[in-house]
Amino acid sequence: MKELFKEILGVENVYGAVYVESDGKIAFQDFSVALTKPIESVDWSFLVTTFPEAREFTLVYEMRRIYVRRASTGFIVVLMGLVAPISMVRLNCESLLPALEKQGQAGAAQGKGFMRFFKRK
Repeated sequence: MKELFKEILGVENVYGAVYVESDGKIAFQDFSVALTKPIESVDWSFLVTTFPEAREFTLVYEMRRIYVRRASTGFIVVLMGLVAPISMVRLNCESLLPALEKQGQAGAAQGKGFMRFFKRK
């Protein structure tokens, strides 16, 4: 998964990224800065309930920005500085979406057990 996020994490002034699945489970996290509290303690359900129709949004704080991009299988959350090139972050998130969807479909197919070998007519 780290290979998928390599381009986003390589953008100047990007401090980290998290991929949160639809059920709130963290599938990936990587930060180049120290966090004040563990990322696992965050209640990620607020993303779904607060912004149910938003495809993407940016939260701006005093010295940081948080960019959130909805994927079909969860959310990409990118922590960055105020001067990070948001267009590069958006472009890299867009290119990452198909790979995340493909992984999500592969995981769903594995969950069907023995029945995945048979086709329905």
